[in-house]
Amino acid sequence: NNNNNNNINNNNREKDEGEGFIICWYEEYKRRCLLDATVPERLKRLNERRTCNEDDGWCSLLLDGPDILEKLQELAANDSCIEGEERVSYGLADTARETLMGIHRFWTCLDWYNLLKRLQSSEEEVDIDDGAILIARLYQTSSNVMTTGTTLHTLEISVHHALEEKANLLKQRLGQNQQYNETNSSQLSRNQIIVKEMRFFFQSINEQREHQGLPSADRSDKLRGNITDYYNFNNSLLDQILLNTRKGIPITLSIIYASIVKRATGIKMDAVGIPGHFLISIGTDDNNSRLFVDAFDGGKVLSKQQCQDIVQNHYRILWHDSMSKPVPKKEVWARMLRNLAVCHVQTLDLAQIYGKLIDLINYLYSTTQKTYTKDMDRNEFAKMCFLIRQ
Repeated sequence: NNNNNNNINNNNREKDEGEGFIICWYEEYKRRCLLDATVPERLKRLNERRTCNEDDGWCSLLLDGPDILEKLQELAANDSCIEGEERVSYGLADTARETLMGIHRFWTCLDWYNLLKRLQSSEEEVDIDDGAILIARLYQTSSNVMTTGTTLHTLEISVHHALEEKANLLKQRLGQNQQYNETNSSQLSRNQIIVKEMRFFFQSINEQREHQGLPSADRSDKLRGNITDYYNFNNSLLDQILLNTRKGIPITLSIIYASIVKRATGIKMDAVGIPGHFLISIGTDDNNSRLFVDAFDGGKVLSKQQCQDIVQNHYRILWHDSMSKPVPKKEVWARMLRNLAVCHVQTLDLAQIYGKLIDLINYLYSTTQKTYTKDMDRNEFAKMCFLIRQ
């Protein structure tokens, strides 16, 4: 009898919870429908007050962003939407597209702000690719944001999937390496095997030159340094490198390299920003067991002496041991932002197009230099909205 009573109570509890879920779902659905219905009129008012960059209507659209994505996408694609049983034209396609772009950039900046707060609490809990992915999100085009559906995180999902695929392949290769799996292997020996296996994913500069004359179908599909178009801003965007061009600059290829290794082995590699170049390292300085890796040159392994030679012989700068110390993640991302600003200045034909985006990049760089003790204040919020509206 007790068992039967318990079963009845459990069933009633599950029924109550199920009904509660249905009620919550219905309330949320009703809220979304009511919110969607306000979007056309809000966009109209935005058009009428276009000269007012700090308009409250703009800020409220940004804040509602995740809840009104689908409605904005509908208006942007069709210049109309279904009202009752009829399709009504509003003539708001351009404003809807502009608002979609604003929402994506606004929530990227907000995620950036929150990432730096998390980083301040615990650097260990933040991955080096987290900030790099947010930087890439700034460059999503109108065609990108039209196809994101109900999420603002399509780009992250794609990048994480690409990194996981490579990490799983590295796991397989390490699993088949007998020396790596021997119980008496030293950590130095394992690290040497890891960097050797990672050469499978990266192409050296010499290999690139050898393959330059080959038809595109016969060229390597490995990740590689972009030696012919170094200042192309796409070299700084993880999604473009992993999903499109396969080409990057030292800092982004290093981030990809370290992300693959961490996913496959759990080992965190250090970022090393020597003058004029960017490397990653694995291991410690004890007993000279630290290995430096040049991801831009196919994952070539360098000794500390070779790093010193690069700095002194190539860049004519006096070496100091502090140059090989790990760079904090925040400084890595700040360096990425500085690189992007330089790219847009160097590539004069893009300087005008991306001039306003540089203001946003400079804003993100300035926030990287701050210390975070509380949530974003009203002035910071208003400034961010203003820059995005530009």
